[in-house]
This record gives sequence, C-alpha cells and structure tokens, in this order.
Amino acid sequence: MSSNIIVQPTIFREYIGSNEYSHHHGFPSHIINEEVTEFHFILAFAKENYEETLTTKVGDGNFSRHWKISSFSAERIHKLKKENPNVKVIISIGGRGSNFPFNTNDSMIWVHNAFTSIKNIIDDYNHNSDIRIIDGIDVNYEEIHNDENFVKCLGLLIKLLKLKGLITIASIAPSASVHTQYKKLYHHYKYCIDWVNYQFYGQTLSNKRDFLNLYIALSKDYPSHRKDYPSILLAGFSTDPSDAGTISQDTFLDGCHQLFKDNLLPGIFVFGADYSKVTHEGKKSFQVEIIAQQMIVDTRVLNFGYSHVCHCVAITKKVGECNRCDWNHGRHLIVETPKTATLKLELRLRSAI
Repeated sequence: MSSNIIVQPTIFREYIGSNEYSHHHGFPSHIINEEVTEFHFILAFAKENYEETLTTKVGDGNFSRHWKISSFSAERIHKLKKENPNVKVIISIGGRGSNFPFNTNDSMIWVHNAFTSIKNIIDDYNHNSDIRIIDGIDVNYEEIHNDENFVKCLGLLIKLLKLKGLITIASIAPSASVHTQYKKLYHHYKYCIDWVNYQFYGQTLSNKRDFLNLYIALSKDYPSHRKDYPSILLAGFSTDPSDAGTISQDTFLDGCHQLFKDNLLPGIFVFGADYSKVTHEGKKSFQVEIIAQQMIVDTRVLNFGYSHVCHCVAITKKVGECNRCDWNHGRHLIVETPKTATLKLELRLRSAI
C-alpha cells in the first residue's frame, strides 16, 4: 500500500453467537458507538452438514444456523437496526477448528446446495420485513482440504448471492494456516469481496513491530480494488481464552493505534462477544470493543475534522458529565470531572502516549 494513501477508519465488526454457553439474550447494543460509520454483528456460525469417513469429513454444502435463533431472531435484528442505523448483520459460514473443514468432491453440487440453503436462511430472516435483515456473509473456514474447490466453490457462492441481490456485503476471514488458499480466493474473486478479516490472533506476535510488519505485508497480499476504500484489510483480535498467548491486548491496540496514525487501517474486528461479556483477569466486559471503536472515532476526528461530542460518560458507563476534555495522540483524556463522579477512561495505549 502506498504511503501517501489516506485511509479513513470506518468499520467495527463483532462476531457473536459462536459459544452456545454464553447465555446471550439478544445483541449487546450498549457497546455500539453511534459515531462509527458501520458496526457489523457477525452471526457465527452457519455450519454445513458432513459425511464422516474413517479418515476425513466431506461437506455437502447444506448450511444451517448454529447460533441461538431465539436470541438473534429477525424481530430482534429489526429492532436493533431501527434503533441503530449504523448496524449491519452478517452470517458467517464455516466454523472454528478442524471439526469444520472445507472439503468437497463435487464443486457444482456443493455450490447449488450452499446457495439454496443460505438463501433459505436469508429469506426466512427477511420475510415480511420492511428493511433488509441480513446484509451479507463472511467466509470463515480455518481448515481447507481442497484448495482448488475452495476457491471455485466459495467464489461462485459469493458471486451468486450478490448477483441475486441476497447480500450486499461479503468478507473472508483468513488466518496464517490457510492464508495461501484465501489469497487465491481473493485474487480470483476480489471484485465480489468487500472486506478481509485477518485473524492476527491465529499466530504468535509478541510485539508491536511484528504486528505492524505483518499488517503491511498482508496489505500487499490483499490489495484493495475499491475506489471508496484504499484498504479493505481489517485487524482482528480474539477474546476467546483458547486464543490467549498469541498477541496481547496491549500489543494489538498499540499496533492498531499506530496504523490509524499512519492512515493505513480501515477498521477492527473482534472474536467475539460471547467471550468479551465474561471478564477475565479482572478486565471489564467488552473492554477491547469499546476502546477499539473509540480509537476509530478519535482518528476520524483528528485526521479528517469530523465533529464529535464528549464520549467519556459513554465509554465508562458512569453517571456524570465531563467538564473539560483534551485530545492527546488520539486519546480522549478526562482532565476535570465533577466531584460527584469518578470517571476513568481505560485506554491503556502505553506506547502511544
């Protein structure tokens, strides 16, 4: 990516629904920052049926919803969108880990089954609604057994869904272990793909420099084809405890802050809400989500002159008002507060200070 290209931070995405034990009863709408241009909830996952043999699992392309439908119903999404105009809802297909590989022997049958089953899911959500309920799909396979069929099947599926007007947004979610396959998919069907959710939590990145170098390298592997977005590569962080130890929260946020300052990063995604709502090691619920969105908003204000209001109360969820605020390296700092309220902004971006 050319250093003179200016990228406006635009988007925040949150995976939700993947953990059946999370006890989510609807969307955590309180975490949505209304000044983020687009906030995407990504329903995880629509998983396909498999025929198991002694050595492998073969998918047939018939997808079904594995999130709790009552918690993420059409009625709930309709209400969410009416109250939050910047929200879009995406269906993620595939699944995490080796239990949900992409593996098919007949690409045409797979595409037919996948298109039909996903269309049925979308039609069921959109039925009798005055607004579009489902906006797009996200491809999220972490294990791929057939490279050629993966590129052909997923590329044709996305293309068909867009041509038929069933979706307006398509994203892919590569990680280190399947980067080669997703790179081929993107280069063959990039004009159908809007965003790339790269799983930076899928490999060990022990410091900010490693994170920044990887982002720059990946930007060359997934060059933007969109005139409205010079970069379509989003940085991803996981709050799933099973991903702990790959990249720390501070390293990730520090790196994203630097990429925002350098006008290179269009947005951030987090996997996912099911784990972020549960506190770990004394951290507050949805901490990364709240900080990341504020970084996006602050960068737009500092670099592009957008108007803003004070977010101190909104971020901390405390009662009270901020009397006087200041800006410092993209951080909204509380300088003075009423005696009746103790407002603490937990943007711990150490290296950015």
